[in-house]
Amino acid sequence: MRRLKISAFLLGVVLLFALLVPFLIPLDRYLPQIQKIASGKLGEPVVIAELKFALLPLPSVTLAGITLGKSHETKIGAVTVRPDPWSLLSEVKVLRAVEIDGVTLDHALIGKLTALAKRPADGPQTIKVKRIQLSALQLDLDALKWGPLCADIALDDSGLAAIDAGSEDKRFKLKLSPGEAGQQLNIQAKNWNLPLNPALKIDTLTAKGLLKEHELNLPEINAGLYGGTLKAKLNASWKQGWKVKGEAQTAQVELKEIVALLTTATSLSGKLNANGAYTMNAKEAGQLGDNLRGNFKFNVQHGVLYGLDLERAVKSLATQGTRGGQTRFDELSGTLVIAGKHYQLNRMKAASGILSAQGNVDIAANKKLAGRVNVAMKGAASLIEVPLDVSGTVNDPVLFPNRAALAGAAAGTAIMGPGLGTSAGSKAGQALEKLFK
Repeated sequence: MRRLKISAFLLGVVLLFALLVPFLIPLDRYLPQIQKIASGKLGEPVVIAELKFALLPLPSVTLAGITLGKSHETKIGAVTVRPDPWSLLSEVKVLRAVEIDGVTLDHALIGKLTALAKRPADGPQTIKVKRIQLSALQLDLDALKWGPLCADIALDDSGLAAIDAGSEDKRFKLKLSPGEAGQQLNIQAKNWNLPLNPALKIDTLTAKGLLKEHELNLPEINAGLYGGTLKAKLNASWKQGWKVKGEAQTAQVELKEIVALLTTATSLSGKLNANGAYTMNAKEAGQLGDNLRGNFKFNVQHGVLYGLDLERAVKSLATQGTRGGQTRFDELSGTLVIAGKHYQLNRMKAASGILSAQGNVDIAANKKLAGRVNVAMKGAASLIEVPLDVSGTVNDPVLFPNRAALAGAAAGTAIMGPGLGTSAGSKAGQALEKLFK
């Protein structure tokens, strides 16, 4: 019993000593030396505001308030190093974990890390890191702004062993594990908003693929969104510039909320079914979105086109143009061709009840519209057909009756009466316009 009491007393003394030592040792005197070593390793100024040391539960050192660069452009909240106590007596020091909290990963920091990775090592390696843990990580890469994120990176003698990462709210998870041909990638998401524009809301997402040194291949992407589904494939490489290609197919995706993310005026609702392929090529990753090329066949069922009233435009034949209103349709189909910020809607067809339409519309990079839609509408006596020129902008579209067809319609109405005469005159006007072009 006496020995037990003595042992307990000694243990208490040791614990007390471990708690008091960090407060008794003046650590600030070591900061200049640490800053000098870090600056030499990184090749740029490093400033550390605070140095902390702890013995319990295991020895650790924390560097807080870190800034990198001449203008202190890169900031890190804290870095905690947890060494293996037994390795401190050996030639190679083993770090069980390096914990980094509160850092923004931007182009400047990526450049610094890339330069550091390419720099040749000075002599034999005397430090081995087993794990890197990141918390409160923010991504700020042009259009991609995302966070807070966390990551647990396992390392071995050959380099990267595995990564378990994702958003801190657990809505997005990413796992990398070693495979024969590269790193096996597995992505899962639930109730997650895409951190890009448009910020699509993803109900569920699963993706599987392979990550190599300069290539990412995702042959299986499946998502549930806006009441429908998305299936896609993606391949990206970045050895010499950035190259992305893939395919996508949607089924029964409700468009109204998606279109509302892109524009506040003209809107479209209905169930979208589409499929096609796309490519993106750019020197920098941030330029990919401006170099999108795609060709998609689409079909929208039971929807409404807001901002355009085809029926009113046909009935009124207004020379000042028709704005506003809406057009309901049972089906809207066509082909969407994307070239950067330039869009073409080709071979469009719309049908609903008494009305049908077909045509082509061009959407310029500045959002201006140009095109023609031929609208056929069943009247009381006959079928009325009128070509409408599309102009204005995406936010303020305008429908004008074609001038030649408008003049022909007026003449036909005067000679043969409304309805049949209007339709015949309109067709004659179109024919004359084509003849003299």
